Amino acid sequence: MPEEVRIPKQKRSIEKKEAVKNAALELFSTGGYHKTTTNEIAKKAGVSIGTLYSYFPDKRAIYDELVGDLYRTTLAEANFSEFPEDVPVWQLIRGYVAMVLHSHEYMTAFQMEMSALSMQDPELHELEGKYRMQVGGALLRMFQENREIFRISDSIGKTFRTHKPRKGRI
Repeated sequence: MPEEVRIPKQKRSIEKKEAVKNAALELFSTGGYHKTTTNEIAKKAGVSIGTLYSYFPDKRAIYDELVGDLYRTTLAEANFSEFPEDVPVWQLIRGYVAMVLHSHEYMTAFQMEMSALSMQDPELHELEGKYRMQVGGALLRMFQENREIFRISDSIGKTFRTHKPRKGRI
């Protein structure tokens, strides 16, 4: 096993790494993370075990990248800065909720396995936690950057009043 994993640059190498991730995604989703071996992943991906280890030091690293892909997909859809400035706040929030619901259609079986693992394994819970923090941070930044249009009207923050944003802001 190499000490340092390589980052693929050529098309063929990128395709091999993606094949490993896709194989792992399918195997984790159907057989579970703990029952899946790196040998099974390599075989399903059509690559040698050495090739798998050249991209990932272990099975956990593959899992980490898949969890990261899932959360990055969610964050990519949550780009509030591209909304026209005349969009009401309630539409932004509705859009975010729709995006969250849509993200649950992406890699659904893997998400169920990820949720179960997160509850059972403190190490994997911590791994997923760093991605949850990124999503939470993105939402917090969105609210902070647009605080002039969000006004909390009660002490527990159940409702929002909306105000017209300043020019150039959401």
